[in-house]
Amino acid sequence: MKRSIVLKLFLITVLFMTVCFGVFIAGQSLFFGKIYLHMKSSSLEKALDSFGNTYVNENWDSKAITQKINEFTGRNNARLAILDKDGRAKYMPSFSISLETSDNKNLSIPLDNIAFLEDFQKLELSVGSEIEVDGYFNNNRLLSVSGIKKDGKSWENSNIRLVAASAVTLSSDSIAVENRVLRTEKFTEAGTLTTPAEASAGVAVAVKNIEVEAISPDKVKGKITALNLPDQIQQMASYNNGLLWSSIDYWNQLLMVKKISMEPGKTTNFHYTDTNNGMDNIAYVKPVIKNNQVLEYVFAISSLQPVDEAVEAMKSYYGYVFAVIILLMLVMAFVFSRSISKPLLKMNTVASKMADLDFSEECRVKSKDELGNLALSLNRLSRNLSLSLEDLKSANEQLKLDIEKERSLENMRKEFVSSVSHEFKTPLGIIKGFAEGFKDNIAEEKKEHYIDVILDEVEKMDELVMDLLDLARLESKAYDLNIENFVMDELIDEIGSRLDKNMAEKNISLIFRHEDRDSRVQADRRRMEQVVTNILSNAVRHTGTNGKIRVLTEKGVDRLRVIIENSGEQIAEEDIQKIWERFYKAEKSRGRRAGGTGLGLSIVKNILELHGSDYGVENILGGVRFYFTVNC
Repeated sequence: MKRSIVLKLFLITVLFMTVCFGVFIAGQSLFFGKIYLHMKSSSLEKALDSFGNTYVNENWDSKAITQKINEFTGRNNARLAILDKDGRAKYMPSFSISLETSDNKNLSIPLDNIAFLEDFQKLELSVGSEIEVDGYFNNNRLLSVSGIKKDGKSWENSNIRLVAASAVTLSSDSIAVENRVLRTEKFTEAGTLTTPAEASAGVAVAVKNIEVEAISPDKVKGKITALNLPDQIQQMASYNNGLLWSSIDYWNQLLMVKKISMEPGKTTNFHYTDTNNGMDNIAYVKPVIKNNQVLEYVFAISSLQPVDEAVEAMKSYYGYVFAVIILLMLVMAFVFSRSISKPLLKMNTVASKMADLDFSEECRVKSKDELGNLALSLNRLSRNLSLSLEDLKSANEQLKLDIEKERSLENMRKEFVSSVSHEFKTPLGIIKGFAEGFKDNIAEEKKEHYIDVILDEVEKMDELVMDLLDLARLESKAYDLNIENFVMDELIDEIGSRLDKNMAEKNISLIFRHEDRDSRVQADRRRMEQVVTNILSNAVRHTGTNGKIRVLTEKGVDRLRVIIENSGEQIAEEDIQKIWERFYKAEKSRGRRAGGTGLGLSIVKNILELHGSDYGVENILGGVRFYFTVNC
């Protein structure tokens, strides 16, 4: 069962994560490049439109235009240029550092082609930094930077190339060739200059009025007063003015062969592959309209190489991701096993024991989630079932006792009816016999005796009826005791005197011993008199000729103990607790010879229970002992 649950959870997890991973891979392969290209193109187009609209509406000077172009380059990771209506460059990105030298001169350091280099960025230049610049100067003007030092860090410009073998250069850092600004990279011969694009095509350009001046390497130290650098570094493509120039040339060629057309107010885009590194780029051209005429163009180009490299990198990354996912699924299966399967198995064991009515074991609750709540509910169910079962067992036992008691009561009822019938039948039979004899005038000389017998039997019947009524009142528990303060010893002496005649007939000795202390009690005196009378009368009836009866009172802390012992036969053990029942006679065979109605001790029992007394009977050597207590 454990393997089954874990396997199901594991398979569900594997299936879910595989589907998610598959959908992600498919989406990556099919749509990521297109989505990225769309976002890149849309973002660049919006930025170009915004720049073009601002450029039309703002009256920027050349310095402000250069600054805005630099900001656009850093913010959009693209190169931007402003062209005239013939497609020739007017403004291009230009990055620089303003330096205040040690002799309080201001020097501008050009950084057009090195601002994006990673090693240069590691210098972490900032306004106020003290630096030392190595470069090539012409008339105290810095033409190119070969190295920079700052706080022990140094950077060497590996891109710098001097193309004049005779260490000569032009008198200016740019040359006007057919109204187009070109950087000088190589001399072919005196008076002739070619550009990279023209050199590849075998085209030479005549340069006129070139003044050649000597240049020399030098160093300068100072503090940075201003920084004009891009906001971000694009490591995956080398943006430089050569790429910008070549893409502008490519656009002009497309216009010449009419592969694209420029419409007023509409931005045009095209893809351009760099011939030097093969990188794909996307370019946007927006016409600048003033006075309903196209006077300039805003040209922007951005590389698409990062998305291709990102896709390739992610494909390799997915292998590691898949391995991690498999590991995570194994860990999750283990977690499922411990956090779900193990508690379920434990609860199943507890539930199986509960089915066998074994509630001795409970689930250990370690969490507050659904499993924890289920365990608590199972424990509560176990406890409730256990309690209910105990209550049921107790109720069953009580029911057995009640049934047994009911049977006993039924037997007692039958015995009671039989006893009452017997008790009434005998005197009624005697009365009837003597009454008939008296009516028939039999033995006239014995009329007085007949009358005495009839009256004696009537008195006994009256006594029986009174005892029955008295017992019924006591058993109803509705009888109110009349509590008095009296001396128990005096009461016992008084009752003993009444029974002197009965004891004298059997030559019974009454021995009454009490302690020399106050034997006052709090009780209903008439009912206590009835208790002592019934017990002593019972003792007289069951004491043989020449027997003895002992009465003893013992004073306790808050109770007085009364003990009445009589000599004679002991009570059978099976009868010793039954003598308190109505009409119960330990010597059933004696009939009327034993005397009494069989209600005396039952009346005693009910009176003592109403007083909250302790009472009992026990066999002693040579006789029987009755005892009871009374509150002092």
